[in-house]
Amino acid sequence: MHIKRSGLFLAVVLLHLLVLFLLLKTDALHKLAQSIGWQPTNLERHYDEMVSFHQRIDPSLPKGVTLFIGDSHTQGLAVSAVSLQSVNYGIGGDTTSGVLKRLPLYQSIADARTVVIAVGVNDLKSESPDQVLANFKLVLKQIPASVQVLVTAAFPVDETVAVTGGRNNANIQSLNALLAALAQQQNNVSFVSSYEKLVDDQGQLDKRLHTGDGVHLNSQGYQVWIQDLATALNS
Repeated sequence: MHIKRSGLFLAVVLLHLLVLFLLLKTDALHKLAQSIGWQPTNLERHYDEMVSFHQRIDPSLPKGVTLFIGDSHTQGLAVSAVSLQSVNYGIGGDTTSGVLKRLPLYQSIADARTVVIAVGVNDLKSESPDQVLANFKLVLKQIPASVQVLVTAAFPVDETVAVTGGRNNANIQSLNALLAALAQQQNNVSFVSSYEKLVDDQGQLDKRLHTGDGVHLNSQGYQVWIQDLATALNS
């Protein structure tokens, strides 16, 4: 009886392994997800498409480029206005977790002049500044110590227009203070902040500098950031 039960258990294990193998080796997993009604969100599709584009670009990059890695603020940045040999790896809606996931795909990082990182404000919708800092530490560990890194402060928001979860100016300022302190602890990392130049007298993202959604910079707002980035990269 014991032998029969052992044989049955082994057969069940082997059957499960076979099913798992078929799911991994074919598009069965995708079809299964569709059959139960799961569909990737627009944000997930955008992320995957952008990473796919980046993977096509990355092998062709020469040595000594400046890589800009971040969220929608970075994706909308005219990086050549900051530094001529630059590549924009910004993805709208991205977080520190998303950056951690895609950094190993960018082999050009090892030969980059500088890596500019501008991400974290989207994390604050659901995570504390301390949690975002923990991810930032992991991000910096993935970049060789021989490569210069420029961490940029998270931008303020206009709370009269947009507040999502914990994404408010108090948490943004706390995160920026943590990032500034983190940069001081590493020889290859610098910190640049445009926060103070972007707020109005009430401490909100100046209405003259955002698109109207309370979050994203307009062309005037970008000019402020571009000037600060260029100064920091040239110093």
